[in-house]
Amino acid sequence: MIHWHEEISYDFTEPITNRIFTENVLFFDIETTGFSPARTKVYLIGCATRRNNLLVIDQYFADTDEDERRVIDSFFSLAKQYRTLITFHGIGFDIPYLKGRCVHYQIPDPFHSYEYIDIYKRISSLKHFLGLSSCKQKAMETFLGIGREDLYSGGDLIKTYQDYLSAPCEEGCSNLKLHNYEDVLGMPKLLSLFAYEEFLNGEFSVSSIEADESTGNKELLFILRLKSPIPREFSCNRGELSLHADKDHAVLRVQLYEGFLKYFFKDYRNYYYLPEEDRVLPKDIASSVDPKHRTNATADTCYQKREAVYLPQYGLWNTPAFHKYRKDKISYFELTADFVSSSTEQKTYVQGLLKQLSLKPKTM
Repeated sequence: MIHWHEEISYDFTEPITNRIFTENVLFFDIETTGFSPARTKVYLIGCATRRNNLLVIDQYFADTDEDERRVIDSFFSLAKQYRTLITFHGIGFDIPYLKGRCVHYQIPDPFHSYEYIDIYKRISSLKHFLGLSSCKQKAMETFLGIGREDLYSGGDLIKTYQDYLSAPCEEGCSNLKLHNYEDVLGMPKLLSLFAYEEFLNGEFSVSSIEADESTGNKELLFILRLKSPIPREFSCNRGELSLHADKDHAVLRVQLYEGFLKYFFKDYRNYYYLPEEDRVLPKDIASSVDPKHRTNATADTCYQKREAVYLPQYGLWNTPAFHKYRKDKISYFELTADFVSSSTEQKTYVQGLLKQLSLKPKTM
């Protein structure tokens, strides 16, 4: 077995990274010869830890076919000094795989004694919010502007490792080491992405709201202050919504609707519809209306119209909810003085819109 050890100066000034990446934390990533722990082996485990302002990287490499057990034992020996394990998709792959190899070697399973953070699970909900094509580690690093020398995937390197076992060479060893090294080196940098997650989960305040017509549409602007600065500026657009965020502030633009909208009554069988007046009345009140001027209301005609200025919503967050058409998924609520004066209502509304922006865009 080969053990590589390196200590490098590291910038821990990014707030979330500094808060999460303490000296009780160990990042790790494994390289294997396949997906099944029953039929394949782990040949390299890389770890990243912190000591003061140093990033410490340890890698354990099985340079012979018999070294897997030493690699696993060395990793567990290091890991027992830490309380929290951080991985990228480790809950889905790395940890179950190592548990399987523990069964193979009859090693007591140590994983129950740790706390876990899986970066992939935490940030996968950001894919559509940030407009990413993938949530793989390299895609996230590219989004953050993190460069790599490594040109290979873990799957590509299986054959490289098999070739290395047959004929050890410096180039093969270097490629195997580099891929794992850059995985564990990159993971701490991905912690800054949690700022977007915090933003989506409501870690912001509404500084102010403003009316705006500069785009040709009547819009309401929500000026937001983020609790944790985001690492990269981004924009997101969905229909009536437009978001732009940079550092610790964001602007959410919401297109207003001004005019008549309809509030649909659910108990339409209790109403008459008056076509000439385009309105409904309860049957016990409209019973005296000439039958020629009334008809039984239907689900589509049982409404009350109101002219006002409205905000769109994508669920029944605010009531009464008005619609253009009964089956429209977008509803609206009236922009009132109470809403304008309530930062609590504004924040609840903005949180709902942010969740909408995080969903996969619908294709026509």
